[in-house]
Amino acid sequence: MAHTQDFDLKTLIRELLQATLGGEYSAHEEDSVLIISESWEGYSDEGVSLDLQDIPEVLLNWAQLDVSQGPDVNELLVLDLETTGLGRGNTLAFLIGLGYFEDGKYKVEQIFLPEPDAELNSFDRLIELLETHSVLVTFNGKSFDIPVLESRLLYHRIWLNLREKEHIDLLHMARRLWKNTLPSCALESLEYYVMGVLRDPEFDIDGGQIPQAYGEYLMSGDVEPLLKIVKHNQLDIIYTMALMVIICDALRLPIEVGKDARVDYHAVARLYQSQGQKDVAKQILCEMKDLSIATVESVHELGQLCKRDKELEEAQHCFEYGAALSHPPSLLALAILLEQTKEYEQALEYTEQLLSQQQSLPLPDLRQLHDIDKRRIRLQRKIAKKAHK
Repeated sequence: MAHTQDFDLKTLIRELLQATLGGEYSAHEEDSVLIISESWEGYSDEGVSLDLQDIPEVLLNWAQLDVSQGPDVNELLVLDLETTGLGRGNTLAFLIGLGYFEDGKYKVEQIFLPEPDAELNSFDRLIELLETHSVLVTFNGKSFDIPVLESRLLYHRIWLNLREKEHIDLLHMARRLWKNTLPSCALESLEYYVMGVLRDPEFDIDGGQIPQAYGEYLMSGDVEPLLKIVKHNQLDIIYTMALMVIICDALRLPIEVGKDARVDYHAVARLYQSQGQKDVAKQILCEMKDLSIATVESVHELGQLCKRDKELEEAQHCFEYGAALSHPPSLLALAILLEQTKEYEQALEYTEQLLSQQQSLPLPDLRQLHDIDKRRIRLQRKIAKKAHK
């Protein structure tokens, strides 16, 4: 009799779960999972663009993907998990969020566990989508989602080498593009500062509260708090793709410098320069300077690229810009350039300015002070030698 009552309660909770969250149960005879799906064309309900045209080569190179077999956007699979904890051991992935393009729309598919016993069945749909999509897209997935998934798959004796699958982890690219301009590169920070959206606490839940909320559902059968968890995960999948769209638009050639105020074009230039495309980097930095959106650091880097190309007059102008703002690297670069062009008096002037600046620091770099002083003494000798000729 007790077994029958437990079965009836389980059935009741499952019916209530589907009525509250929507979706359909999988076809498994026992321990089926609830699959919730929704699609958007062009823009999400929050107004962020989900229109991904293609993936720029520079991003593929950075992610160490095969550029010659550049993936189509329909091959991307966004992944985000909600779990019962932050560790890997004994952590259950009770909600698997997936996003992919289908028939011109961006579809979010969420696989929810009504009870922990259904975990094994949740992997069937996941594996099916992994087989039909060649590239994973995550936000911090390499450090969290993938290790958790591998652990749970191994627990069920399923071997799936997710680490060998092509993977774009947008957290690391976001840090590369925005670490110098944003207070944080957490997803919610990027949502606010880059996408211009703010999550509504009436419909969302803080990520740190999710494990406890799921635990309370298992204890009480109350499904209402799950609405916020599902919405939180859905937004993670939507905003991860929205971030992918912004990054791809920012990196796509030709770079339209200044078009998008959310983009740090200096970081874009550095990305291209890191891949040996110095001419592209130089063009970006030049346009930043022409549009008066350059920083002292970007102008200094432009000066170094001009110097590489033997454009010494332009390089000197760039270094003088930074020197006027007491930018130490520009002062040093200008002193070096002037010494190379045998303008020793001016080189000495900037060297002494740099030396004075470094000596005034609370904790100066003694080795750097020594090198600057050596330069000062050398220049004084060259000036004296020149005067005796």
